[in-house]
Amino acid sequence: MFEYMIRLVADSGSTKTEWVGILGNDVVFKTHTPGLNPFQISDKEFVEIVRTVFAESTQYGEIRSLVFYGAGCTPHKIPHIQNLLQHTGIPDVRVFDDLQAVADGCLMQRIGVAAILGTGANSGYFENGKLIDKVPSLGYILGDEGSGASLGKALLHAYYNGLLPQEVMDAMHETFDMKRESILENVYRQPFPNRYLASFATFLHQHLHVAEIHHLARIQFEQFCQNQLLKYPNITELPIAISGSIGFHFRTIISEILAEHGITTSKFYQSPVEGLVAQMCASAE
Repeated sequence: MFEYMIRLVADSGSTKTEWVGILGNDVVFKTHTPGLNPFQISDKEFVEIVRTVFAESTQYGEIRSLVFYGAGCTPHKIPHIQNLLQHTGIPDVRVFDDLQAVADGCLMQRIGVAAILGTGANSGYFENGKLIDKVPSLGYILGDEGSGASLGKALLHAYYNGLLPQEVMDAMHETFDMKRESILENVYRQPFPNRYLASFATFLHQHLHVAEIHHLARIQFEQFCQNQLLKYPNITELPIAISGSIGFHFRTIISEILAEHGITTSKFYQSPVEGLVAQMCASAE
């Protein structure tokens, strides 16, 4: 029996998962793994990845509990994910979707809208930490406007339709394998096409000074605003927490678009994990 009892918290998106181990009110363990979206990986892959984290973290003590927030943890998936996690040997497991992580770690359980702009896109209206209303998430094929995957898709569409300046097209050739066969292979035949498409978002951000790229990005974030945020009543009066790498790095242009719609209450976070950990540490005091 270990002398020390570790509490784990995990925030899993479609691309990566952040894991933090807490002993008392101190962080003793941090690591990253691939994303654990149950709609994108098998149960076997899910369990294998989780077990590598558990094996690494047990050097600090026995794992007492796990709070797991995950993309793809829909209400009908949560019992299955909880069962998978409990079979790895942790008795106390709680599973929530990734929007709940933003509500708990960024809104701090107040009233407001929690949103995600990462590889995918999502949003929900919360009161006292509970989801009250939610715009349906349709994934990167049918939705996810403003996400990394959607930005990448828009950039590739512009490239192959000759809508970009020659210097941008040349830079894409230097950075990526732009052969049509390679693009189609990665999008239609290889696993995780959403991650592949999102990998173009960094290039897009680096070239926001180009008018055509800036316009492309504005269209995506305008659609995110129209299809997600503006669907909530009184949105201009509500706190808004936007979490995720896309939201954080594109926050200047997103803030400009939101301000045009009278929304000036948004705050941007690269991840909700810092807030989640702070709350867990405070609860141990």
